[in-house]
Amino acid sequence: MTASDLLRVEFSPEREEHGRAVVALTGRGRPLADLLPLLVVFLAASAIGGLIEGIAGDVRLLLVRFAPVAALGMFLLGVGIALRRSRGRIVWRVGEDGIEIDRPRRRLRIAWGRVEGMEETAEFFLLRLRTVGYYLPKRALAVDEADVLRSRMADALNERATLNLNGSG
Repeated sequence: MTASDLLRVEFSPEREEHGRAVVALTGRGRPLADLLPLLVVFLAASAIGGLIEGIAGDVRLLLVRFAPVAALGMFLLGVGIALRRSRGRIVWRVGEDGIEIDRPRRRLRIAWGRVEGMEETAEFFLLRLRTVGYYLPKRALAVDEADVLRSRMADALNERATLNLNGSG
């Protein structure tokens, strides 16, 4: 795709900005944080169950009691991995055939036919696929680059996909 690039944009994601983009893409705030209260309830239930039943050498009770602790550990590990992966520069290349997104450890090639929607908000361009979305902060674009992106999106998506541009979102 690099030979026919119409636009190349490079940026480093900021943590707060990433959070706002996730909210814009999903309509929900902090999706991983939704799991934390559930894990706290599991831990509390486990502790209460341990006090009531007593461990008394029952291995099954011991496993049930510490399963929430293991789940919390896995949750925190997943959050740590996600935060580490979000570090680094991201490069968007918009071309005739689609969009290429270079992220640390991964390169995505997205053909225009896979794009289900593109939305422009006051802060982002949001690219929606069937099961996932990506964002490009407007701060990374010059005014003429934003116009090129809008024009390419309108041409590529035509009436086939949802298109909401000009920051009305």
